[in-house]
Amino acid sequence: MNYISVIKEGVDVANKNWQLILVQFIFMFLSFISLLIIVGIPLAIAFVIFGLDLTEILRQKDLISVFQVSAGMLRKSLPIVLFVTLGFVLYVASVIAMWIFAFAGTIGSLAKTILNGQKFSFRIFWSEARRLFFPLFIFTNVAGFGFAILAMIMGILSETARKIISMAETQEATLAVFLSIFFFLVLLSVGLFLFFITLGMTFYGCGYLIFSRPRPFKAIRQIAQYLYRTPSAHILLGILVVGYLAAGSVVVTITSLLAMAPSIGPVIALPFQFISQAAHGYIGLVILAAVFLHYYKTGHLPSLPESKVGPDTSQPSVDEQTPVP
Repeated sequence: MNYISVIKEGVDVANKNWQLILVQFIFMFLSFISLLIIVGIPLAIAFVIFGLDLTEILRQKDLISVFQVSAGMLRKSLPIVLFVTLGFVLYVASVIAMWIFAFAGTIGSLAKTILNGQKFSFRIFWSEARRLFFPLFIFTNVAGFGFAILAMIMGILSETARKIISMAETQEATLAVFLSIFFFLVLLSVGLFLFFITLGMTFYGCGYLIFSRPRPFKAIRQIAQYLYRTPSAHILLGILVVGYLAAGSVVVTITSLLAMAPSIGPVIALPFQFISQAAHGYIGLVILAAVFLHYYKTGHLPSLPESKVGPDTSQPSVDEQTPVP
């Protein structure tokens, strides 16, 4: 498998869907607006109803004082605490649903380009978002549960290693140093292995959903089998993750250097922040497109019956050849 060619094709697919970067900014703006509508405005109304003075918050000179005064007001009124909690839960739920909808439209648009060469259109985006929303919602919840299990396993292993090292420190300092290095390397290896397995299940599972019938639980079984028999899928994902981290490091370094520039640093850093966000979004599109292309070629097409793939019609069959006089 030529990984460079797959990444180049992923770049072409991302270029045909560059408008998805603007869609990401639109959903970021909608997330901010929903914070004001669901949490901010009702909270302000509740403060007025219960007779709390909001001007006291505005008189504070720093952000820490604002939070301290706000917390003090909330402690005085239990209904406002419940109101804030309910509003925050509704806000988080709405933002999660909003971004799953956006992600469903994004991967669906990329799939249409891979299958038919179609460029981005809002009609395709909304159609794919509606088609994939509920299967993707279920699948992302399962994936989130998998990452939670991964974090729990790593926490248990880390705590076990810490206790063993503490016991070794009471016996021999050299042994404790050796065990510290040993457990660090073991935990790092196990953590990276489990992380890439879970990440591969998530990314290639999304590929299964967009190319096959969207069945979330069947996707888990099918992708587990696919990753087991296709080592190149792990290699490609590793290359893409390393490339993403390298590009992100460069962008963060440039942003930090601009922010430290005297006088004009903050002025330049603000618009560059939007540019860096767009760059992260574009790199994300390239990664998704490359992963989906690889799965389409190595997982989806080989699973199709020959009648669906279609026979090779480049050469005429024996029966179709003109008889020689």
